[in-house]
Amino acid sequence: MILLPAFASVTKADLSDGALFRETFKEFQPPWLTIDRHRKVLVYTTNGIDGRILQVTYIPSSQGSERVLQNYWLTSVVTAATLSFDMKLHSQFEFVRGGKLHGLMGGTATTGCQPIDPFGWSVRMMWMGANGTPVLYIYHQDRVSECGDVFYPSASFEWRKGRWYRIDLYVKMNSDVGSADGRATLYINGEPIVDVRHLNLSGSRLVQIEQIRLPYLLRGRRSELEPFEEHLYLLRQLYSDAWQVRSWRAWHDVRNLS
Repeated sequence: MILLPAFASVTKADLSDGALFRETFKEFQPPWLTIDRHRKVLVYTTNGIDGRILQVTYIPSSQGSERVLQNYWLTSVVTAATLSFDMKLHSQFEFVRGGKLHGLMGGTATTGCQPIDPFGWSVRMMWMGANGTPVLYIYHQDRVSECGDVFYPSASFEWRKGRWYRIDLYVKMNSDVGSADGRATLYINGEPIVDVRHLNLSGSRLVQIEQIRLPYLLRGRRSELEPFEEHLYLLRQLYSDAWQVRSWRAWHDVRNLS
């Protein structure tokens, strides 16, 4: 597992549109575009305006791919928020057994098969199986599985490699201790793909939505990932954001989703 330092920090004063976190990669300028051996910033130009794309490379290891994790604190603690980003799969990308993408969390940020903790929770996006079924992977107070509960789409979904997708992950906390009225919804291109209701996420009134986690990893044996390294073209700069977390109201107003 590799824990990475944060990019340039964004303060509340930098965000005037309800955003709680934003990363544009503008600080990366040619020729200094390689972050590490897993990540590289690509520059593109559309209508004379430069943008940025983060290319992520999955390097094989004994557990699938090397674990690369990065956490950020939001500028405010909130009870409802949406994490948004664009992603594209390389034309040669293989899903293998599964993989983890981004998510929101709070408190001790329970992950990694840790016991239920009233002071921690997490909601993350994953794909499962050789076809890459998008799912939500949730550590909550009433979870059944030791290593987090997995929630599948209500209808089939198929990724098209080489195409950009807009991802929005909405999380609303439970209103009080013991109240199973939280919600997590995964939107892809504006359509709700996975919608999980009646969630008891936090066991403490002090723990709400506080952090964003950005993991990159594939599940599977090393032999299943070799001889090719996998590329995921991820996080295109769109409307001046790549990663972005907004309060629910600000995101709702921008996206006009119910």
